[in-house]
Amino acid sequence: MEKPFASRDWTLYSLVCLALVLIVLTMYQIDRQWLKLSEMQAALAEQAQAMRELRSLAGSGALAAQTPNAQPASIAPAFQRAYVASKMPDYAQGDWSVEAFGTNLKTITPLVSTDAYASNVQSYVQESLISRNPDTLAWEGLIAKSWTVSDDGLTISFDLRDDVTFSDGQPLTADDVVFSFNFIMTEAIQAPRERAYLQKIQSVKAEGKYRVVFTYKEPYFEALSLAGGMNIMPKHFYEPYLKEPQKFNESKGLLLGSGPYKLADPKSWTPDQGNVELVRNERYWGDVQPTYNRILWKIIQNDSARLTTYRNGDIDSYSARASEYKQLQNDARFRPRARASNTCRRWSVIATLAGTRCAPASRPVLPTNACARR
Repeated sequence: MEKPFASRDWTLYSLVCLALVLIVLTMYQIDRQWLKLSEMQAALAEQAQAMRELRSLAGSGALAAQTPNAQPASIAPAFQRAYVASKMPDYAQGDWSVEAFGTNLKTITPLVSTDAYASNVQSYVQESLISRNPDTLAWEGLIAKSWTVSDDGLTISFDLRDDVTFSDGQPLTADDVVFSFNFIMTEAIQAPRERAYLQKIQSVKAEGKYRVVFTYKEPYFEALSLAGGMNIMPKHFYEPYLKEPQKFNESKGLLLGSGPYKLADPKSWTPDQGNVELVRNERYWGDVQPTYNRILWKIIQNDSARLTTYRNGDIDSYSARASEYKQLQNDARFRPRARASNTCRRWSVIATLAGTRCAPASRPVLPTNACARR
């Protein structure tokens, strides 16, 4: 006859279970601390690099012209609107911008991705030579400080700024512009749409470190837009994939650029993470620094759930359907946000009731190659 469990046995069994639970919790906590420590080490490494660059600039005397109280005249035209907004009394940096996508993203790798959501993410990370002023629609220099067009319209020469760096600290030069064109035109790279447009260009050549020349096969009425609107891909980051093009074509999150935001790890994003999160590029070269600490896109596929999330204040903007727009406009809780949104001119015709990308008061916009800078 088996001896039934005594109270001492139950106590011992409970202690063993408790010990196992504590071990699991301890392992989980150590893992979280390790990840946090890794992030802190990466941030400290970036800060140390930035300090070294500042010391180098100070030693060369190049820092003298960069005063904290720079006047608007010293701000590049592409950043003028953001500069004015950053001087408003209620402006403050920090916080998160939280938005929502209506479908899962398969990849955010440039060229490979084909949906508008991925392009939206990329517009915060990668930049082009020039950008459009959202008010006047005129082209303004971004990475390029100036450009000239030949009399026959076949040659466009861009002079680049010499202070632009990618988010990993590497300088952006004419070689990166030439590489971006050649990378797209490589048949093994899965970029048929981009190649179809760029086939009008005969060649892209660097003339020195900060001058690049685009030559067209024939006159083209959108020549400036085509050349100046091409996103610049860092050669040192993407060049290895020319030896393994299929690895690039099948990648999910290879994203690095010179923009105001970046992936915490430019190679680590995968669709199973669900959300997409960008962090501030602390090395951003622009005349106005990015506003948010982070930008987060949640994946909320159900329209009603997305609206409920917006009503609860868990996302900052919502693309209203026609049947919802008037109703939300008449809702007293959303009127201030609706009025703020209506002051922003968007390329999209979708109604946006709380456009965090354009907020005229406490959230200024930085110019991007999409519509406006964040």
